[in-house]
Amino acid sequence: MRVLFQINVLEKESTIGLSMEGVRIGRSGIVCWIGLATTNHVYMLDMCSLGPVGVKNGLKGILQNPTKIKVTHDCRFLSD
Repeated sequence: MRVLFQINVLEKESTIGLSMEGVRIGRSGIVCWIGLATTNHVYMLDMCSLGPVGVKNGLKGILQNPTKIKVTHDCRFLSD
């Protein structure tokens, strides 16, 4: 599965660019796309297709890892 390859690449990175798009992103919103970037790769993940399984199978570990620096802009809704 392609997502597993992306997770393996992202797990090796110390700094990751993060972007999310959706409908009213925040506690009551819907995340449709997650963009993740490294020095050499950019990944766009369709969360409407992946759903909760995509989060449980690796994304959660990367996004909640306190040792990984996540770079984003205007993260008020993302952090909610």
